[in-house]
Amino acid sequence: MKKTILSLLIVISIALISSCGKSQESSNQTAQTPNLKPNAVKVIYFMSEPRCPTCQKIEMFSKEIIQSKYKDKLSAGDMSFEIIDYGKPENKHFEEQYSLYTKSLLIIKVRDGQEKRFKNLEKVWELTDNKEEFAKYIQSEIDNYLKGM
Repeated sequence: MKKTILSLLIVISIALISSCGKSQESSNQTAQTPNLKPNAVKVIYFMSEPRCPTCQKIEMFSKEIIQSKYKDKLSAGDMSFEIIDYGKPENKHFEEQYSLYTKSLLIIKVRDGQEKRFKNLEKVWELTDNKEEFAKYIQSEIDNYLKGM
């Protein structure tokens, strides 16, 4: 009886540990615009496994704010929002390209179809306990990149 209970506890523990930090399949869905204009702004949330609650909050807040505040820009092709797992082998090049060292929210200015500059919004890590300040911060940064398009 004790062996059965112990075995059951071990199986449950292994299942919980192996699923800890795993994102749901839907969180890897992107809201990208396939018809991105030559002059546009790309916002990308780079993530990898395992995922902590703060990482998931950054993704959730960013996605919600961008899809509600910039709905017209997204549908017009002036802006895109993507979620990319840079931990996957096919996405490893992003680590060097954008100097990624952890999960990151980037804004990228595209001019004439070429990426011209980017900014890592590192302050998002400090603002996850204040959604209003988080929103103000990323909206201000995105609006600065949208100027002059």
